[in-house]
Amino acid sequence: MGVGKVAVFSGIGIAALSGLTWAFLKSSTYDDLNSVLSFSSRVAAGMRAYEGKEKEPLYSDPLAELLAGQRGMQAASTAMKRYEGAADKESKADRKYLVGRVALRTLYYDDHLLAACKAGARQVVLLGAGMDSRAWRLDLPEGISWFEIDRADVLNAKRKVLTEAQALFSVDTNKGAKYPLRAAIYRACEADLGSEHWTERLIAAGFDPSVPTVWVAEGLLPYLSEATVTALLNSARSVSAKRSRFLMMAFTSEDMVKSYNECANQTPVAWAKELSATFKSSFPTDARPYLEERGWHAVSVNFYSDLADKYAHGLPWTSTPGMMVNLGLSSSSSSDTKTVFIDAIPF
Repeated sequence: MGVGKVAVFSGIGIAALSGLTWAFLKSSTYDDLNSVLSFSSRVAAGMRAYEGKEKEPLYSDPLAELLAGQRGMQAASTAMKRYEGAADKESKADRKYLVGRVALRTLYYDDHLLAACKAGARQVVLLGAGMDSRAWRLDLPEGISWFEIDRADVLNAKRKVLTEAQALFSVDTNKGAKYPLRAAIYRACEADLGSEHWTERLIAAGFDPSVPTVWVAEGLLPYLSEATVTALLNSARSVSAKRSRFLMMAFTSEDMVKSYNECANQTPVAWAKELSATFKSSFPTDARPYLEERGWHAVSVNFYSDLADKYAHGLPWTSTPGMMVNLGLSSSSSSDTKTVFIDAIPF
């Protein structure tokens, strides 16, 4: 996460994984982004875009392909080809690809975020935002203030894409817009989530600690050290009003971290080698006590299989660890029971 000033522009998203040749990226230094973590947000957008290309997609994200860009789409294509033709013919699913894990988690966060807003939350904060477009595609209740935190390079790149796409940043100019803002207020904040001062930057951007908030960490936490995760949870708790929620994804086994790190030794793909080496932390197998110690009570804990049961509607989906299957590598780790999605409340 880059340190910098508060900025009134955009950025959202989550790290996603796939394969690509080093020569492809070397020409533009991660597609004008400063790091492999930043570039992974374009790949995530590309994976979301591919779900939208199905005849009957599980969701619609019309800005995803633009946010992914040519290189992000090519990287996502490399991954999706491994899912092509793998669907069970007996399911009679009219799909080109298996339902991907990014699609499942996108639906999970959409669902839980909207539920929290309808239950009274009036602020949304996306931590490690990246190239997501929920502020322009979700049917948000009235009066939602939307905040996104990420690196400066990601925020600047996203602002450029959205401006060119005629996505607006203020409801005052929404009339006749191709991509109107669905929130009442939109702010983006360049901040270092590993710093104890990130909440100060967020408040300077207009965040109100007295208002119920939905915190979203979709693909962020495994990339942070345990100490940083603890500090992040504590910091968010310190500025969370009653009826706030924290939606997060985490590994619950050190085996997952080791498996991804092992990919760095197996793959010849330089950017994937670098990304897979960046995973740092996991929660304990039983995440509830861990969160309780950090001021959060887990209302629900779900695995990928739970998400598939609810959102895939019987369609074939992939349960294999993302980086490993995308690069054609093997792993002894089962990511279904070692990756959790948690909806938590402060206490």
